[in-house]
Amino acid sequence: MLRPFIFVILCLLAYAIPAHTQSFDEKDFVLYTSKDGLSDNRVTSVLQDRYGYLWIATSKGLNRFDGNSFLQFYSDTSSNSLVNDHIKQLKWLGPDQLGCITGTGLHLIRTGTLQQRNILIPPGPLNLPYIVNNIHGAAADDQGNLFILTSTGFYQYDPDDNLVFRYDHYKQADASRLEIPFGRNDGLISPEPGLLLIATTAGPYIYYIPKKELHAIGNHDASLYRKIARDSGLVHFMHCSNGSFSVIAEGATELAWFDLEKKKKEQMLSGISKPDEWFNWRSRIIPVNDSLYIISSMQKGFFLMKADKDKGIYQILPKLYLPDYNCTGFLFDKRKRLWIATDRGLLRQRKNAGHLSKTVIPSEQGPSGSPVGIRCITGSG
Repeated sequence: MLRPFIFVILCLLAYAIPAHTQSFDEKDFVLYTSKDGLSDNRVTSVLQDRYGYLWIATSKGLNRFDGNSFLQFYSDTSSNSLVNDHIKQLKWLGPDQLGCITGTGLHLIRTGTLQQRNILIPPGPLNLPYIVNNIHGAAADDQGNLFILTSTGFYQYDPDDNLVFRYDHYKQADASRLEIPFGRNDGLISPEPGLLLIATTAGPYIYYIPKKELHAIGNHDASLYRKIARDSGLVHFMHCSNGSFSVIAEGATELAWFDLEKKKKEQMLSGISKPDEWFNWRSRIIPVNDSLYIISSMQKGFFLMKADKDKGIYQILPKLYLPDYNCTGFLFDKRKRLWIATDRGLLRQRKNAGHLSKTVIPSEQGPSGSPVGIRCITGSG
């Protein structure tokens, strides 16, 4: 006769706490700095590859972190090293291909093999390679094409690194206007396959990839995209993922959420007075879950935004988190821990400890005189 077992499920509730009840106070984070092996304390971006490594961009080099130590990458005399130690941002540009956006070119690294190469745009009519290669945004499609937005124009490379489309907004006669870059910071997003939206100082542009057709957004484009710009025409993108993107107009006169499935534009409501003092081109949005988002401030700290997508309500909450840190990048890793790139180092959210509780199983739950066994224990989170 088999010994009877009672199946007991212990729920470790600490791992199932709703995100909006999490604490984002400084005491809830561990700070990594140059003392721990980071190449520089001014961290600009952080991503995680499929192998679990963290990739950390700084103002002085690139770092790969395995949880214990940092492997550093710098610019040197070899042709395939970083083109510039100051990395503005990291972007995924295809499977396992990490893009390092710099002021002097685009650096690409295969995270599985550590194979590296650079994309340097030929100077063109301006004959000013450093300005032409001041990168403001980059994107890739499933066919392996690369798209690059710079101070002077927009460029497409095929999977073999051949330049197949070139748009130079500035010509040789425009040399006196070069202090106004054409591309805007992180100004390249792909809301749907075959299409790119581009934020520029000449207003929002659209690029149809199959036709290689670039133009300012106008009456012949989809009505949703025509709603991007207000009177000024100058915008920045704050996110593009999971069937949506968001836009901030110059001077924070409008913060808008675009739902691609519903083809609707919704206003982001703010409980903060004078939003122009808190949000600008530096502001980024990252999802915590389906109804809660982080939105970074233009200077220090970040806010939370609650989203009711069914009702089209997006409300920025007034509490400022981490007010002593300039937060430039956010990542939730595979263990759901939040990492934040800051001007003082890299912050890692402490893992919540599970709450264990003692449960007494009444004797009547087992047959008299027979032992009680625990077959399985499961935890949520």
